[in-house]
Amino acid sequence: MNADVDDYRAAIHAAVIAANMLARHDIPQLLAAIEHADTVGPFLDPTLWMKNHKAMDEDRAVLEAALPLWKLAQKLAEKLAEALKMEEG
Repeated sequence: MNADVDDYRAAIHAAVIAANMLARHDIPQLLAAIEHADTVGPFLDPTLWMKNHKAMDEDRAVLEAALPLWKLAQKLAEKLAEALKMEEG
């Protein structure tokens, strides 16, 4: 088998595994929580916000990068549920 085909299959397999792992978490809700903390944090606890806002920015960047894969996992789960319904009759 061609090395390119092996690489392709390995990359797809890794992406599916990552999507399945992300599907277990509510990525949009986590992003909303970061946005909320970033909005109210400076007023509620400025010292804590100053200490943590850079880490929150990094977390937000990671979650924003993960969001399209999470969305794909949701679509795949819906398709699987539909396919199982059709099988049941």
